[in-house]
Amino acid sequence: MRDQGLQKVPRDRKKTVIPDPAQPCPEGQADAPDKLRFADSSYVQTALEMAYATFGINVFPQIIIGWRASTLMTVRFVLDAPNRPSAA
Repeated sequence: MRDQGLQKVPRDRKKTVIPDPAQPCPEGQADAPDKLRFADSSYVQTALEMAYATFGINVFPQIIIGWRASTLMTVRFVLDAPNRPSAA
């Protein structure tokens, strides 16, 4: 990025997701494939609108197992990513 004259944009440090203390939280480790999956979402402002991307990740082999891209951020959008096969 430096060679291209690019630099990252500082992000706000406020939390966008507030965890529910009543819900169990996994340890973040799995001892076998498909025991723990999570979704990681990001967004970028384009010239016309916001673009969102969500990646489903299998914790044990640490691989992306699915992804989605959209102009709308919905619950279904985030929940589908770990279950949708990645494009080959």
